Amino acid sequence: MRFMKLDTVAFGRHEICLHRGIDAIVVNPADIPTMHKERSTKTDSVDSRKLARSLENKELRGIYIPDRQAEEYRLLNRYRSQLV
Repeated sequence: MRFMKLDTVAFGRHEICLHRGIDAIVVNPADIPTMHKERSTKTDSVDSRKLARSLENKELRGIYIPDRQAEEYRLLNRYRSQLV
């Protein structure tokens, strides 16, 4: 399983993973359980261990990722709203 934090490119990376047959979830960073010590010591290795621990303990839930058609409807609606 691949894990991604929600950012501006997470949906695209998620779609690429699914296309390649890789099970993946996108998680909101605010939903990741964090201890006080982890807040003060922010490094990639600390973050990696925290994410691995949370995933192993089934503490993470992925957010809703719209399929391609739903995303295209959203983009069309946003474009229409700009025109009106």
